[in-house]
Amino acid sequence: EDGKPVSYELMRERLRREVLTLNATFSTNPRTGRVELVVRGAGIGLDESRRALDWMALALHSPDLRPENLPRIRDLVDQSLATLRSRTQQAEESWVNDPANAYRLQRHPAYLAADSFLTRTHNVLRLRWLLKDAGADAEAVAAFLARLGESSSKLPRAELEALLSGGKAPGLEALAPAQRALASEALRDLQLSLAEIPDASLGTDIAYLTAAMREDLLTPPAEVLARLDGLRRRVLRSGGARMFVAGPQAMRESLAPRIEAFAARLDAAPWSAIWHGSEPLIDARLRSREPDAMPLYVGLHAPNKQGGVIMTSLPSAHYADFADKQAQLDFLAARLHGGSAPHSAFSRTVGAGLAYSNGMRGSVSSGRVGYYAERTPELPQTVRFAIGALKETRPDPWFGEYVMALTFSESRASGTYEARAEGIANDLADGQSPEQVRRFRASLLELRKDPGLAAKLFERKDRLYGTIIPGYDSKPNAGAGAVYFAIGPDKQLDAWDQYLRTTAAKGSRLYKLYGRDFWMP
Repeated sequence: EDGKPVSYELMRERLRREVLTLNATFSTNPRTGRVELVVRGAGIGLDESRRALDWMALALHSPDLRPENLPRIRDLVDQSLATLRSRTQQAEESWVNDPANAYRLQRHPAYLAADSFLTRTHNVLRLRWLLKDAGADAEAVAAFLARLGESSSKLPRAELEALLSGGKAPGLEALAPAQRALASEALRDLQLSLAEIPDASLGTDIAYLTAAMREDLLTPPAEVLARLDGLRRRVLRSGGARMFVAGPQAMRESLAPRIEAFAARLDAAPWSAIWHGSEPLIDARLRSREPDAMPLYVGLHAPNKQGGVIMTSLPSAHYADFADKQAQLDFLAARLHGGSAPHSAFSRTVGAGLAYSNGMRGSVSSGRVGYYAERTPELPQTVRFAIGALKETRPDPWFGEYVMALTFSESRASGTYEARAEGIANDLADGQSPEQVRRFRASLLELRKDPGLAAKLFERKDRLYGTIIPGYDSKPNAGAGAVYFAIGPDKQLDAWDQYLRTTAAKGSRLYKLYGRDFWMP
């Protein structure tokens, strides 16, 4: 600030006194592929709001990326890595959608880098070693990693785990104390990465990791900081920027000059969106060990879980489909057993003790429908029960009102002003205008007038559920954009594979994914 460094401790104390909040996150939309860095500031009253804008400018334009601040930066990277590594230890509902969305967006590396914790874990690990400053010890530790890569790449898993955890790696004892400490850190990081690697690619992946860590260690940290700062400058372009404000009109008018000055500091250059339409990145990683893989059904290996998770997701009606009655009817039919009414998949399955959070899902804003169940005692058992419960439901005129209520419940009217302002701004950025939403909902209300609506929805039910739930129909027509994703340990995934081979379309099988499949080396 004003050319002088401000310590993290002082910054934290000043933020507590001067503003309500300051944070930076990523905002993404899987439907449109939008990936943005969002810096938010908030204050109570005009003075705090002005200071929040000043702090936002400091965060964007004056980060302390000097080599003198490397200890704080390394500490932040280590904290981030620890948080990412523990993500799967949290409640399932807080993380299981993440890898499924990443798999669906695997042609979009910017999305994976910003929103996939499996991709980010590997990226932060690489950054950790890029920021190491081994000084005169770098060459000795790099040589140790080179020997380790050669000696460990052909070992079976049990021997490799013993080598990495037992302090018996070749050449470790010959290193000086400081070198040995750094080499032990490398062994620990390799050991923690083993859970992400299958036996089929164990040697290749360990060889890659040791070579990458060696290369990263030999990269001067000052060069890495310069590259990070160059990335920061490339992001700060007005061509891709937008702002949203929530506050009283008088306050917005008072803040307008400062907002204009804030925007004027951005580089007046165009922004080209990053979108790669090449081969799907995760499937390509899968094919490195299974060259003939043509995956439709995939399962993420999670060895520390007991139960299983299933998530299916298919394209459906969006607000832009305000003139497409068939798409609207299909969306409503897919929601017949949504919600938490007594007939719903959620209530029936929870009542039978076969899942925790579960049910038929759908969202007009995301343009997707699907089925979800977590903490299942056994995936095939839960899905068979759900299919039986869905098939036995009989038509009733009441269902027309029920699905309308579910669809119209997708609203942010009860949210805070700040959340609603940001949500509206995101909608506009994604091309979802208020007029579009109004026309879609008006079209639904026209459908509601049809006394035969419920019967029409039930006529579509089996065809739609046949594509949403594996095994509901032996000949489903999944179509483009469908994702059938499971998560669990070997026991759950093997049972799910057997279920698919016997109940889904001929030739169906499950392909197992691992954390390493989400890496972008």
